[in-house]
Amino acid sequence: MRLFALLAVLGAGCFDPQLPPGIACTAGACPSGLICDRGVCRGALSDVDGGAADAIDANCSTVTFREGPNYNGTADTTLDAGAATMDFGADSRFSWDLESMAGFPNVGLLRFDDIVGDGDGKVPTEAVVQSATLTVEIDNEGGQPPGTLREVLVSWDEQTTWDTFGAAPGIEGDIGSVVAPLPSAEASHDIDVTSSFVPLTSDHRGWAFVSESSNGVDAYSSEANGESTRPSVSITYCD
Repeated sequence: MRLFALLAVLGAGCFDPQLPPGIACTAGACPSGLICDRGVCRGALSDVDGGAADAIDANCSTVTFREGPNYNGTADTTLDAGAATMDFGADSRFSWDLESMAGFPNVGLLRFDDIVGDGDGKVPTEAVVQSATLTVEIDNEGGQPPGTLREVLVSWDEQTTWDTFGAAPGIEGDIGSVVAPLPSAEASHDIDVTSSFVPLTSDHRGWAFVSESSNGVDAYSSEANGESTRPSVSITYCD
C-alpha cells in the first residue's frame, strides 16, 4: 500500500495554505519542496519510498480577450496635449510621445471591459489569477527610453480628451504605479500585467502608456483593420 506524506517546506513570504494577501505565485516561483497550486505555494504529495511527486490537481484556465466577433469590450484612445479638446477613440492606432512634432506630449490609454464576472468566457470573480499578459503590436518604432505602462486611476472612455481626463487637464494625479517598462521596437510585444489583476477586480480602469522619449510610438488599436494586430490580454487563473 502506498503511503503519501505532505512536504511542508516554508519559504520567506510564501506559506501553505495561502500567500500573503495580494501576492500570487507562478510555476517555479515557490521554495524548494513546494509547488504553485491555484495561486498559492503548497506542499507536493510525494511517495515516501522516493517515487515521483504527484502534482496537486488544479482547475486552471487561460482566457484571451481581443476585439472581434466574440468580444467587443476594448477601449483605447490617445490623449493629445496639442489637440486637447479632440478625442481619438475611433483611430486605428494609439500613441505615446514625450514631445510630438507639435511640441506636446501624447499618452495612450487602453482598457478591457467586462472580462471579470460569472458569465461564460470571463474570469470568475473568486478566481486566483496566476498570470496576465498584455499584447500590443507597435506599428511605428520609437526612441529610447521608451517609457512605462502605468495604472489608470480615473474613469474614462474613448471620447475622453486631454482636457477631460480626470479632474483637470492632463494626467497629473490621474495615473498610478508603474506596471511594466514599455517596448518601442516595431513588432508584437507581450507585457507582463499580472500585478494589475492581483487582487482580482471587476473595476480595473486600464493602463496609460507614458513615453520618456521625444521619438514617439504608435501601436495598433482595437479599431485596426487586421484583427490579429489589435491589442489583447490573456489571463491564466485557477478556481
